[in-house]
Amino acid sequence: MNDTYSDFVAYLSNNMQEIRDSLIMERGSEPYLHYQDVFHKNFHPFSPNTDRSYTVSATDSTEFVRELYSGKKLILIRAYSRIGEGIWSKFLAEVLSVARDDLSPLVSLLMEHNEHLSVIDVLREQKPDFALIDGSLIGRFMHESRLLNAGKYEDFMGTYFSTLADLFEVASETGVPLVFVSKSSDSRMFIRYLQGIIGDPARRVEETDHLLVRSMSKFSGYTTPLIVPMKMGGENRMVNVVTFHAVPDTMDLPIKVDIYSPSAQKVQSDGPKPASVSKDILNMIFWGYGGLKAHNIWLADVDRLVKFRTPEIENLYMKTFERMTGIQFYETRGERRARIRI
Repeated sequence: MNDTYSDFVAYLSNNMQEIRDSLIMERGSEPYLHYQDVFHKNFHPFSPNTDRSYTVSATDSTEFVRELYSGKKLILIRAYSRIGEGIWSKFLAEVLSVARDDLSPLVSLLMEHNEHLSVIDVLREQKPDFALIDGSLIGRFMHESRLLNAGKYEDFMGTYFSTLADLFEVASETGVPLVFVSKSSDSRMFIRYLQGIIGDPARRVEETDHLLVRSMSKFSGYTTPLIVPMKMGGENRMVNVVTFHAVPDTMDLPIKVDIYSPSAQKVQSDGPKPASVSKDILNMIFWGYGGLKAHNIWLADVDRLVKFRTPEIENLYMKTFERMTGIQFYETRGERRARIRI
């Protein structure tokens, strides 16, 4: 037997309780009892109304990064927004010198930026009931406004937040809510809100929202929506985001939902406080749940369409790179071992 496998088994055996505690709150444990009552008062049952249909735009992006023998990075970004059979696409190709520590942040920013541009194009031509975007809106506000060691993208953060502001403006003009949906989350906003209700500020909050909701939800429902004021980059402008966690299926992970809506901007708030969410948004989120493999059917569909596939990259994009530049595509030593993926 592989000797490292026995080491792995030994690690699991020696750390079993700590690992389990990080993944589930055991019924009767201290954190479970601490939050039990207040959680159940802030978790609301919901079943979708299947009689209503919605027009939904769904947006996602993909990336491909390869290090060239010169040390520069070839970066390809593609974003799609889809309504029915219509697709609005944005594409970016760059050959850049990027500091290794800035490569992953830059690619994430470029992906999100092209998603924003794609949604703006959709909303200027169409008026869906909702604009769904894969990922976290609050996470986009959390990007540090700093210089990047990435050539002409050194001060890209200003462009990023300017385009995000443009997206909010178009959404306000059209009245279309922007609904950001994500599966994994290290958010603690909801659990800190509950901690404020309990009134035990000295307690250190180590649990995440998803750990709490996954452990305590016993039926299909959603957490109390919170309106959270977020600062826009390095500006003084504040934007209200409504955030909550949805549980269409208690056997699956919670879905984190962040919403930008024009109506929420009228609320004065200096910290997270309860908010309302329209039944139509809840219906759309719960009805659009596609099971363990697809937390949202519209986003799963556009993800399948937008994703770069190996044959497309190797046989089309890379071959075209060689043909048009006249330079053979030498790979770095690391690339021969494995393709760079971020």
